[in-house]
Amino acid sequence: GRVISVMHKKQTLCLNYEDCRKDDRSCIGPGMKMVTRQLGPGFVQQMQTQDPGCGGKGYRLKRRCTACPKGLTESAEKILTFEVEPGMIDGQVIVLENEGDEFIGQAPGHVNFKIRTLPHPTFTRQGNDLHMDLHISLSEALVEFSKSFKHVDGHKVRVARKDVTKPFQVLKVSGEGMPLADNPSRKGDLYVKIIVEFPNKLSKEQKQTVLELFGGKKRTKKKKKTSQERDEL
Repeated sequence: GRVISVMHKKQTLCLNYEDCRKDDRSCIGPGMKMVTRQLGPGFVQQMQTQDPGCGGKGYRLKRRCTACPKGLTESAEKILTFEVEPGMIDGQVIVLENEGDEFIGQAPGHVNFKIRTLPHPTFTRQGNDLHMDLHISLSEALVEFSKSFKHVDGHKVRVARKDVTKPFQVLKVSGEGMPLADNPSRKGDLYVKIIVEFPNKLSKEQKQTVLELFGGKKRTKKKKKTSQERDEL
């Protein structure tokens, strides 16, 4: 988790904006009014039309109002602070209520922050689980290995195995995934895929050793034929 502060620009109402409004029942909303027309005896028609002077339902705004010389709204800056809680997922929205622009006759809107997760060089996330690749040597894969690495939050995680490990084998480390958003005390799991690094080449001696260790045929040097054996042939 993390606490983040950002500078936010918004429109705020002039403190004396009430002095810049006057009653007008024809105004039905910001920039809109209702017009009534007489079509004939006993017949009238009502229709909506635009009127920039209408500030809201039941009132219009005075022109060149001295109570607000800079206008009904002014630009202001405010520091907004919010918390990204452990376990939040990509695309999740944090809502700060009533921190949007201010308008006469309307409640301020909300400011929404959407979580976007940056790629991590080691870990990838799937739900509440984490996945990573771990490189080991061929000798470690055949005998045993013990590796330590830093987790996302900096604490060390150790993965060890005292047996043969196959290429691309996946080891599960319980409880080392991401915290659950609704219950940070619980965590997902970490899945470690083993990448075995093979040598590019082996010497003759190394090849012979491998054959002897894993049941291959032992190479024997060909015995040179004597002159007598050649004559007999």
